Amino acid sequence: MDIKSMYFGGPNEKNGGVTFLNRRMLSINETYKILWHNSPSYFLKKAHISLRACRFNNCQITTDLGQMSVADVVIFRHNYLPKNPVKQTDQIWILYGQETPFYMRKNYLKKAWLGQFNWSITYGHTSDISMPYASIAKEVIRAKKNYSDIYRKKTKQVAWIVSHCFAVSGRDEYVQELRKYISVDIYGKCGNLTCSRNGSECMDKISKEYKFYLSFENSLCKDYVSEKVFALYNNKYSIIPVIRGAPNIDEYVPRKTYINAFDFENPEILANYLLSLGSDEQTYSSYLQEKDKFRPYYASYYRAMCSLCEKLNKYNTSKVLENSSWFTIRNNCLVPQNRSQIVIKDRAPDYWYWD
Repeated sequence: MDIKSMYFGGPNEKNGGVTFLNRRMLSINETYKILWHNSPSYFLKKAHISLRACRFNNCQITTDLGQMSVADVVIFRHNYLPKNPVKQTDQIWILYGQETPFYMRKNYLKKAWLGQFNWSITYGHTSDISMPYASIAKEVIRAKKNYSDIYRKKTKQVAWIVSHCFAVSGRDEYVQELRKYISVDIYGKCGNLTCSRNGSECMDKISKEYKFYLSFENSLCKDYVSEKVFALYNNKYSIIPVIRGAPNIDEYVPRKTYINAFDFENPEILANYLLSLGSDEQTYSSYLQEKDKFRPYYASYYRAMCSLCEKLNKYNTSKVLENSSWFTIRNNCLVPQNRSQIVIKDRAPDYWYWD
């Protein structure tokens, strides 16, 4: 099976067979200045990362807002957009966000910003620049584990950590139905259990005690594979992910390392399968052994910045992002017709519509 994430950065950029003419015929020796406007805190340590190893390395990244008027490119976060945008002639403005269209559209469609953006940076592979949360790579050195011992120490069935309640994916309703047939312990603001504030310590405890973990996304959108999935591929977490998220999740994580909720007609059938799998040490352990062949790979930021620099050199264009198909929910996401319709039967659209 062809796994996108094995490319260490998601799918290759696609330009639809169109090559744009440069607005400014810059020499390869001329430097492009890329400004991160209100850079996310998780990028601060690497915001000024050197791009010398990129195929095109004539770009410099800065977070200095004093460079706003002279920057060639300005990257804005979707939820931190200034009220009164003032764009310099020939500047390229990029909209950045790692949320799904459900949570980005309200900012993107603000009147003052319509027609201002040229490109997008999102997790989606159809964005101008793709920056997935992470990817999955082959594990080079596998830790030696006693899988039988790991299995015997697990005394609980399913765990879920969640603090974003009543998401558009209907995951809360799905889990409430699931709990009728299998024990599901819910940690966080949406549950009645607490765990260590240190996320790593909390997951370490859960992975030792529980057989399954619910990696349920807040939206069911193509390519939306968040840290809820990738974090569990850390070799120290010996637990099987149960994923309910991207309809094309198989393209990002290898089969036989997780359980896909969409493979089951309803929560009851999924629960029965988990109970059966959890009681079969050999089959259960085979999932853990297969999962341990892989690990998460966090180089998306660097690769995205390399792609951006290449795009500036090769496809510099003044196109407007206003009609970007990525932000259209109809093209990207599954939406329940109402809160009670929480399953996809045989992956068919009977229970769902494209908004």
